[in-house]
Order: sequence, then structure tokens, then C-alpha cells
Amino acid sequence: AIGNWTPVVGAEVPGLWDLFVGNQLGGPVGETSKLMILLGMAYLVARRIIPLHLPLLYLSGLAIVTALYGDFSYVYYMTHLLTGTAFFAATYMVTDYSSQPLTPDGKIIFALLAGILTGIIRIVFDFPGGVGIAILIMNGCSPWLDSYLAPKIYGHKKRIKNNKAARQRVKRV
Repeated sequence: AIGNWTPVVGAEVPGLWDLFVGNQLGGPVGETSKLMILLGMAYLVARRIIPLHLPLLYLSGLAIVTALYGDFSYVYYMTHLLTGTAFFAATYMVTDYSSQPLTPDGKIIFALLAGILTGIIRIVFDFPGGVGIAILIMNGCSPWLDSYLAPKIYGHKKRIKNNKAARQRVKRV
């Protein structure tokens, strides 16, 4: 069967505070201490290495899907945010320069859809590792997003790839 389809947090899942600080949890830092990841995110934002809105959009997309599915149960959607590698992905994977779209609008859509896909994969397939799959799917969509969201060249009604006269003028120069 696909997924357990129950929007309930199991009794074996630690409390929200324990999930946030990584108390009594085993595993890599990306799955344990969200507090440390938030400190790393604050450092990167303060140094202007990453923008704050992309991690927030990713986490918002995940929260929206899990809140809708869980009948807006705070414990349910916060458990989804605080388990797995969602915070790690929001901070370090969604903001990765090499795989995200180049256009500003593409980056926004990339982050939001990656969060939504993570929630869908976690719920439908009952797979907590949906973060990696969602990011890989969106990485594959990055060129497509860029091709449709690339800005027009100033003074032209169409982008250069669709404008034969503009392409010929660029080749002559």
C-alpha cells in the first residue's frame, strides 16, 4: 500500500523540543539539531551568502502541504518540519548555486515547489527521505524554469533565442 494515509504523529516520535535541539536522537547533524542548522543559516544570511527567503519558502511549502493534510494540526506539521533533513535542505541544498535556477523568479518557484514536493512525497509514499528526491526533481526542472522565466532583452519584444534578427546582430558584433 502507498503511504499509511494517517495524519497522526506516532507515540514513538520524540517531542517537538527534543526534535529541535536533537536531544536523545542519533544520526547526522542534518537530522538532529535544528538549532545548530539555524545558527548556520543565520551566519550565512548575515554574511549575505544565501538569501533568507529561499529557505523560508522551502519550509513554507512543506508546512502548507503537511498542515493541509494534517487538518492544521500544529504538532503534525511541525513534526514534519523538524524530522528528516528538511532544515538542512532548506539551508544548504535549496540555496546551492550550482543546481538552482539562475533567474530570481525561478529560484522562488524552485524553493516553494521543492518544499511542496517534499510534503507530497512524505505523505503519499510514507518516505521520510523525500527531501532528496524533491530536490533532485527540481534540479532537473531548473533549466526549464530558466528558459521560461528569462527576462526579455531590453528593446526587444521577444527573447534573443526566439528572435532571429537579434541573433544575427549579436553574431556580427
